[in-house]
Amino acid sequence: RDVVTTAAMAPAWRDSLSLQLGLSGVSCFFAQLTVHWIETTMVRQQLAASGRIGMLEMAWRISRDEGVGALYRGITAASVRELSYSSLRFGLYEPIKQLLG
Repeated sequence: RDVVTTAAMAPAWRDSLSLQLGLSGVSCFFAQLTVHWIETTMVRQQLAASGRIGMLEMAWRISRDEGVGALYRGITAASVRELSYSSLRFGLYEPIKQLLG
């Protein structure tokens, strides 16, 4: 089979807007879970008054002083953002591209 025939035979649910929005939101949510501790550590580095501290050193200090959960403080707000804003941003890209292009 050639690619054009295979694409034409694709099931209709693959073009579903709700599926695109859902999958993009979930993928952005998991990406946020992966990098949230890094972003938390970077913000703390910027706010630290004690000069230059390395990223791993800062993550260790946060974990030691406040517990490991402190690295994920604010994850609820970040998750809501990803599930709403990012799902719309990525999920609507292809339909808008097809509409305009």
